[in-house]
Amino acid sequence: MHEKSIEPNILVVIPTYNECENIEPLVRLILHQQPNLHIMIVDDNSPDGTGEIADTLARQQERVQIFHRAKRMGYASAYKLGFEYALRYAYPYVLTMNADFSHNPRYIPYLVALARANDVAIGSRYVQGGGTVGANSAHVWLSGIANRAIRRLLALNPEDCTSRFRCYQTYLLPYIHYETVRADGLGFGVEILERCSRSGFRTAELPILYDYRLWPGSRSRYHWLQLSAELVWMRIARTKISQLAQPTVEKSSKLD
Repeated sequence: MHEKSIEPNILVVIPTYNECENIEPLVRLILHQQPNLHIMIVDDNSPDGTGEIADTLARQQERVQIFHRAKRMGYASAYKLGFEYALRYAYPYVLTMNADFSHNPRYIPYLVALARANDVAIGSRYVQGGGTVGANSAHVWLSGIANRAIRRLLALNPEDCTSRFRCYQTYLLPYIHYETVRADGLGFGVEILERCSRSGFRTAELPILYDYRLWPGSRSRYHWLQLSAELVWMRIARTKISQLAQPTVEKSSKLD
């Protein structure tokens, strides 16, 4: 990444695939939020030219970095790449979000502030004040059922365990061994939360309005089926390692 006049503080990681209409306005809105915020776009060889648009943005704006991948590799590996980058270059906070405007950039400063006061902040549809815009009833029902099952089976506290709109204090990432997470898609975020919980990190939720109007509905069914299989695997794995839970990390370990 280029040299910067303002010390970086927040890395926003955005996986992309066929987001040519969204990526430029999204990046400009994100950059407007905070001057010490940088963006890492991870493009999976989008056939619609998203990667080329991101290249132009990176040339125009030193706070934008683009990573090109040869094929479609999914969210989990993109987030792992972002976590690794945030650790290597000592960003205190790393934030993950969608590229399709389902996550409104205006929430970013509030997520960062909430993560600063805790360890992990989640943009949540299911706490008071949160909700959805443009979602069909079947998707809302599936999402609600999935989140209730996750909380019950994995003993997690957050109401919205499948939200990808999150901010993490980077210091916690080595303790949860994110690089060994096997789940992909929505399951990746669930397993990350489970590891954070098991390690004693604090999680808080920010009410957001989640906008589905730009989210292609064809992705939903596959995501929920994949999550169901991964949830079963995580429940089995949790049972096997229940006696090997990691100790709580002292707050003095923070990079703040």
